[in-house]
Amino acid sequence: GVGVGAVGAVSVVSAKEAKVEKVASWTELLEPRYRGATTAAVGLNLLQQLCGINVVVYFAPVILSGIGFTRETSIAIVAIIGILQIACGFGLSRVIDVVGRKPAALAGILGMCVGLGGLALSATPALAPYPWAPWIAVAGILVFRLSFSCSLGPVPYVVTAEVFPQRVRPVGVAVATGFQWAANVLVTGTFLQLMDFLGPVGIWLFYLSMVGASFFAVKAALPETKGRSLEG
Repeated sequence: GVGVGAVGAVSVVSAKEAKVEKVASWTELLEPRYRGATTAAVGLNLLQQLCGINVVVYFAPVILSGIGFTRETSIAIVAIIGILQIACGFGLSRVIDVVGRKPAALAGILGMCVGLGGLALSATPALAPYPWAPWIAVAGILVFRLSFSCSLGPVPYVVTAEVFPQRVRPVGVAVATGFQWAANVLVTGTFLQLMDFLGPVGIWLFYLSMVGASFFAVKAALPETKGRSLEG
């Protein structure tokens, strides 16, 4: 009985040691075998925030109020856009599975460019006298947010969860998410200062340039994970 107990204890200890040995360190993400996955995951999570999505979400009522809508109307418009975005999001994972991560991301990024272009156009002084000009901003916000939901919204999460081998997946996801939140704080914290510095047209063109850069980055570096094993 004692011998069996001793063997059982040793087996448990050995199993625990083996489990500990499998825990990866964040420094391993810099190794050549994981570097591509790390670059894709961190890059996508950074681009998700650098495109200005949370600026549009957080400051939309202020943006719309600044171009002629009343405060109440601005809030109502933003609420409707939010509902449409949520409704759109229900079918997106299925669409991404069908068409693939990379095509979905590229198509959505082009839509985001159109949306930000609309916001920049609505802010031009030449259109200020026209009563329909503010509705260009509404259309721009709607297109931008729906396109984000099809691309840089879900794709970073999906790819980050799939691109790492199982051994380093927890630390890889944690590091990529940390970069995402840091970028979120940076972008939203500098919006008003950038607005003062670049002006209402320049700020949207700045974010448009970030989205444009993300198109080429995704096209060049994003791995297609459709139909592949998580350990592939």
